[in-house]
Amino acid sequence: MRSRRTGGNVLGGERASRVAALLAACGALLVLAASAVPALLDAAGSPGGALRASFAPLCHGIPDRCFLVSGRPAALCARCSGLYLGASLGLAAYALGLTSLRRRRLGWLAAAALPTVLDVGAAWVGLGGLANLPRFFSAVPVGVVAGLLLAEGIEDLARMGTDRRGAAVARPSRESTTRPLGGAGLAVERCDE
Repeated sequence: MRSRRTGGNVLGGERASRVAALLAACGALLVLAASAVPALLDAAGSPGGALRASFAPLCHGIPDRCFLVSGRPAALCARCSGLYLGASLGLAAYALGLTSLRRRRLGWLAAAALPTVLDVGAAWVGLGGLANLPRFFSAVPVGVVAGLLLAEGIEDLARMGTDRRGAAVARPSRESTTRPLGGAGLAVERCDE
């Protein structure tokens, strides 16, 4: 199979992107599973605070919004748990060749995010938010779409790598121009494709 855009072989890129998407799906599941470890450590009497702190860049971890594991809150909130599960499902679906979002990406993303947006909006105006289980399930669809979008990005990167070995990714068209960049002796090519 040859790429229409560049003439390069894309079979290697497609296989590599599917493997990378499957690895990313496993990574998302690993993060989700690891979020229970601080709670298990706390329940066993060992301090899980340092491990819990490592999840801070990923989630707020407000205890009331987290699922309980052995009576202690997990490190990820219910919504983030749903996002990670959904992302792993979307990445795995792509890796297995089940689906892709080549068209209407923003529409799918907006539709999938609607339940979560409504929940957040209700909480902001003082109507209260959903309980943890509905919050989890409302985040899964947007996680699936995000996983599919991430898989498509991985595919694009894999194709770029494959094309770099075979043919150039974005060869400038005849209409391209080169212009100097800020007098630093650098040039930028613009491609009109």
